[in-house]
Amino acid sequence: MRHSAARMVAAAELLVSMQLTAMQAWTATATHLWTVNTVAARSPPVNGNGSNSSSSSSSATPLSHDLPSGQPLPPFWYSFDVGTVHFTITSTEHDLTEGSPQQRWLRHDLASVDRCATPWLLVGLHRPMYVVYPHKDNRIVGEHLLQSLEPLLLQHRVDATISGHVHSYARTCSVIDGVCRTDESGIHHFVLGTGGHVLSGAEDFQQSWCEELLMEHGFGRFTVDGDEMSVQFVRSKDRVIGDQVRFRSKVVPGAECRKRGV
Repeated sequence: MRHSAARMVAAAELLVSMQLTAMQAWTATATHLWTVNTVAARSPPVNGNGSNSSSSSSSATPLSHDLPSGQPLPPFWYSFDVGTVHFTITSTEHDLTEGSPQQRWLRHDLASVDRCATPWLLVGLHRPMYVVYPHKDNRIVGEHLLQSLEPLLLQHRVDATISGHVHSYARTCSVIDGVCRTDESGIHHFVLGTGGHVLSGAEDFQQSWCEELLMEHGFGRFTVDGDEMSVQFVRSKDRVIGDQVRFRSKVVPGAECRKRGV
């Protein structure tokens, strides 16, 4: 069955992009407002913890909507299913190191995913694990996140991560410990911090794991068709696809069902 879920678009555009303040919303370009309003109208926003775009502070921003389950906030980490995709939403503004409450929850959530019902597994973060140059401070944080999370995400066969914080669009190869894996055994990372804040700068030199880097406002569109996921970056200014990639799920749809005789 083909799932072109609007909520999957919202996960890219509204979860990890920097939230606009009321003043910024009124002063943003009409094309950007069209993008946000159109995406939000198609599905409830899926929020994640992030920086407050009205200041240079990196403190956690309180979330303004209830969780998909309808429970009041906090907590700041949760999960939900859309079609054949399981989304695990983390907070990089809270402790994610070994033994922390959030990592204990994360281990339990990843281990509990029903890969028969949801063979696809995506993880949302505010701060990216793989950070493009020249963002030194963000790269230092990303390295800590890699140490804390990458082995765990690989263990549970996570297909991709979606993050923001750095105000650009970036896409990695299927990567493990900074090395592209031609056998697709790594994780695809998408940075979609392109929801309206001033775009970040970037150097010409980038690591080999960075397959695409765009300084454009826009959003991500994630479409699942069986064992294939198509990811498109759509530019706000003209609704043209600026980048796209396809890859296959680590867990073949139906494989876990057959193991259990379902």
